Amino acid sequence: MTFLATCLVLGLRYLGLLQGLEWAAYDQFLRWHSATLNLPPDNRIKIITIDEADLHFGGQAYVPDELLAQMLRTVAAQRPVVIGLDLYRDLPVPPGQAALQSALADIPNIVGIQKVGHPQVAPPAILEDAGRAVANDFMLDGDHRVRRGFLFVIDAQGQLYDAFAPYLAMWWLEDQGIYFEKQSEDRWRLGAASFNRFGAFDGGYVRAESSAHQLLINYRGVSPQFEAIPLREIVAGGLPPDWASDRIVLIGKIAESSADRFATPLSGWDAFKPPTSLSGVEIQAHIIAQVLDAATGDRPLIQVIPEPVEILGICLWSTLGAITIGFGQAKDSDSALPTSIRHSRRLLHQIGMVVSLLGGLILSSYLAFTQAIWLPIVPAVLGFVLAGSGIAFYTTNQVNQLRLKNANLNRLANVDGLTQIANRRAFDIYLHQAFAQATQKQDPIALILCDVDYFKRYNDTYGHQVGDGCLQQIAQALNNVVQQPGSLVARYGGEEFAIILPRLERAQVEAIATTIQRTLAQKALSHRTSEVSQWVTLSMGIAIALPSSMGLDATQLIRDADQALYMAKQEGRDRYCSLPPKQDMF
Repeated sequence: MTFLATCLVLGLRYLGLLQGLEWAAYDQFLRWHSATLNLPPDNRIKIITIDEADLHFGGQAYVPDELLAQMLRTVAAQRPVVIGLDLYRDLPVPPGQAALQSALADIPNIVGIQKVGHPQVAPPAILEDAGRAVANDFMLDGDHRVRRGFLFVIDAQGQLYDAFAPYLAMWWLEDQGIYFEKQSEDRWRLGAASFNRFGAFDGGYVRAESSAHQLLINYRGVSPQFEAIPLREIVAGGLPPDWASDRIVLIGKIAESSADRFATPLSGWDAFKPPTSLSGVEIQAHIIAQVLDAATGDRPLIQVIPEPVEILGICLWSTLGAITIGFGQAKDSDSALPTSIRHSRRLLHQIGMVVSLLGGLILSSYLAFTQAIWLPIVPAVLGFVLAGSGIAFYTTNQVNQLRLKNANLNRLANVDGLTQIANRRAFDIYLHQAFAQATQKQDPIALILCDVDYFKRYNDTYGHQVGDGCLQQIAQALNNVVQQPGSLVARYGGEEFAIILPRLERAQVEAIATTIQRTLAQKALSHRTSEVSQWVTLSMGIAIALPSSMGLDATQLIRDADQALYMAKQEGRDRYCSLPPKQDMF
């Protein structure tokens, strides 16, 4: 049983099913440790912020070149070590293009950015020609949090670029006589710090993207860690004397409208509101501070243990769980005591042992984290629990567990967990079955593809939990409308739904689409960022086939419905479009 439990945990780990839990544990450790350190603001790094008030001050959605040039010259006059312009500036923002070009050319320590990943954004041409344009890409984990930063970035053609934050840190470090040393293809030295190449299975990661050179970001803390001043104050002459002198100065947007905000391990988890976020420029500042601290020996980089050692630890904790709970079962208390009391004492003993051991595991992992070593705990905890529980309950619960697993697997295989309607797998199977039956009986078969209009904006505005509720409401509305025999409502993917309607003519199918629109309108799901309505709406594409034994197939029906859906979106959304029924020409 211990062997089976260990194999199960290793399998779950390899499939990435434990990755989210491990990230959550990592995030909690980071929040605890940063709160314990309570670091003061880092005086080496200053941030010039651009918030909503600055955008209103400039009178545009982007800061005009004229104001940006004025601010750059004001800051440069205080002789900072380097100025990091964390703004995409591949296109001019009039007025003042000539003034900005002149400032970028005259100030030798301005570093600009470009986006190397898709879609690419070019850097300012002047800075690119001067060799002062670096990559500003971020790496998002599967839960859309930023835990990793880049040391170097590699584009699709294999070209290597310096990453923005470490590059700025090097300006400061080289003034201190600290230089980057490449020791091998996978290892670099920077002062007291050794940078090892990030691996696909490092820490709690499983098959992570590791082609570029990355590092785990050791965030300083939740409270403001860097002194900041808004752009409008500098332009108005409010820059304090020597504020930027001998500092690394970052310039970037923090406005909510900029879409340059990200969830991080510091964001926390809140069931009632979306997690707080950091702006891109703040994250870059954290990476700079981390590189500076690591190079000077003040705060080490987060290291991971080798994967074979992690697997060995999982095996040991699975064995320990089996021994602990098995020993608790085998231990017989005073036989003179009533059976119920013996069982209670044995249960309390087992609980005490389990809590003590798992508490020790979590504590030791956290203590290692305080020394900048990431010891994953979720597989070890799961192995401990599974192995022990398997010995305790295997005989009596084997049959029930098998039945429960089969039922859960069947449900997971065919039902969408969020909306409780058929999932994509069930849709694919049913569509081919229904199409084959329609071919055999020479009946028409219709497919409606539905897409929620501007759903990404909906999620960005109301949060993913409200977005999930919206999808559930839409699924319920579709189920209430579509009651025809042989029909199927399925979640096709993301915010898309699919409806299979056999044995219906075009007018009947369009009537159902109209009813869906009316039913959804009655729900009055607010969508204030939609461009077509104040309520949540659907775009729908209808395709109908009259199949015979040859020619048309289910794949063509999907393509036709998708084409009709595209037409509905092109015509303004919040509508349906249908293609004329297709019939085999045999």
